[in-house]
Amino acid sequence: FREAIARARHGALALLRDLPLDEAVMLAALLVEAGLPTLTDAIGSALADLAERPELVRYAQRAAPRDRAILVEELVRRASPIVQFARRARHDTTLGGVRIAAGQQIVLWFLAANRDPRVFSDPDGLMADRAPNPHVAFGFGPHACLGARFARGVLDAVVVAWCAQVGPNATVRAADRRRSSYLRGFERLDLAMEC
Repeated sequence: FREAIARARHGALALLRDLPLDEAVMLAALLVEAGLPTLTDAIGSALADLAERPELVRYAQRAAPRDRAILVEELVRRASPIVQFARRARHDTTLGGVRIAAGQQIVLWFLAANRDPRVFSDPDGLMADRAPNPHVAFGFGPHACLGARFARGVLDAVVVAWCAQVGPNATVRAADRRRSSYLRGFERLDLAMEC
């Protein structure tokens, strides 16, 4: 692992290239630790949504890449793999009419923000053509996910492969969400594919 990171420092990964080896290793480990569970949770949620909505599969099968990218954003919004994340206020501020003191811990509920009816019409629904889609599933501002572009590409590839190999011929047999206030994925997801 360390050797791969050392090679990457001198390769195309500009983010890691200029970092000392120990910092590059820590950053890469963080990306894997933070990115792998959230990506697998997003994939599971996307597959469950596609299995429950064959009309979306038919839509994705004929959609242009740009339109499929809009669908992927909606699948990510609904997945919201990170439920919440805590932060500390750096300075006194007011947010939504609530006074927050410097050093006070606040909790950002990404899942709730991505289902806010003031922002999203039919917030619990899945709209393949929802645009704009100002979801915060990848965080925002200085805390935006470094792997968001990669995750979008992987999810697009999963949607394409699912639509080509399985099509609208799948159902959800069992879906048990993980009991967690942090990560929102499945403990168990059984999909049945009809031939």
